[in-house]
Amino acid sequence: MVVWLGVQRSLLIAILLGAFSNLLYLLLAMFPADIAVFTAVIAGENLSGGFLGTAAVAWLSSLVNREYTATQYALFSSLVALPGKLIGGLSGFMVASAGYPVFFVFSTFAIAPALLLFFWLQPRLADIAQENSDATHTGD
Repeated sequence: MVVWLGVQRSLLIAILLGAFSNLLYLLLAMFPADIAVFTAVIAGENLSGGFLGTAAVAWLSSLVNREYTATQYALFSSLVALPGKLIGGLSGFMVASAGYPVFFVFSTFAIAPALLLFFWLQPRLADIAQENSDATHTGD
């Protein structure tokens, strides 16, 4: 799918799918004993997680220098996971004070910084990719 859509478009779709999968948990909070809703939530989460994982790996791989691939990839992937690890510990307090429905709506809108960063980085990364492509073709 990433090859067909391109890395940038795939990453954007994956970010939006991740947010949508959080709304599925809102359905589960509203219908806790419904096995069909439970199944839909698991399927949606697995689909969005798999798509996001693939798109993120492709995107991070496009950023690294071939000479330092392992080090740069390890650093970038750690930085991507850091906000979730830092904020995740506080989520229990939010659920305790506001409830699961509010938490899942909040987590859906929490993609705003990722979207802003995506749109801010997109033209800058395109310029870098063009420079790298020019250097590769000229033999620099």
